[in-house]
Amino acid sequence: MGGNWRRGLGGGILALAVLAAAAPAAAREPDLAHMSGGAVTAFGRAFPKGGELHNHISGAIFGETVLQWAAEDGLCVDVTRLALVPPCQPSDTLKPVAAAVRDEVMRSALVDSFSTRHPGFLDRSGHDQFFGVFSRIGALPDSRAADQMAVVLDGLGRQNTFYLEAMITPNGGAAAAIGAQAGWKGGDFQGQAAANSAKGSRRSCPPPSPRLTRGRRAPARS
Repeated sequence: MGGNWRRGLGGGILALAVLAAAAPAAAREPDLAHMSGGAVTAFGRAFPKGGELHNHISGAIFGETVLQWAAEDGLCVDVTRLALVPPCQPSDTLKPVAAAVRDEVMRSALVDSFSTRHPGFLDRSGHDQFFGVFSRIGALPDSRAADQMAVVLDGLGRQNTFYLEAMITPNGGAAAAIGAQAGWKGGDFQGQAAANSAKGSRRSCPPPSPRLTRGRRAPARS
């Protein structure tokens, strides 16, 4: 009986050794130093990520996609500011996006204006370039909010990201217009109160649905 026990133990150890030797390379610690650039990118994209916090959805869209949507929606571009504007009567400074992007130099400049890919673009500081994008693409209609969310979620899903904290302002343009009419310039609580009670504010900025704010009870234990 003792011999059988020893033979069984020895066979088990041998089997474990064979399995360890045959383990797929993906289960071992990756050697990033010897990977190609493409392999590192693929590894990083597939690597599980816990979540992305405070993601301003409108600022998470590539400039090329912004231009595609702007052309589809009939928007124009201010060629001096390199910013989107509502549909316009073409002039020396205002061009339909669909026509402007046919000029590769202008298209590249617009992508630069809508991104931070080139530090110091137009002598803008990093701060101004980053935060100014929101106003430069602000003419995109609110109807594009769902498209923006879909693009961001699809991209994060492909990167194996498990959670997104999305920051989005529905009807932001209408709300800003009402605030401006009420004289609110930001940082002024009295002006903010006036803007909140201004005519049309409830229509443009309706309160959250009770379904979103009401707490949910934990399921009863059986």
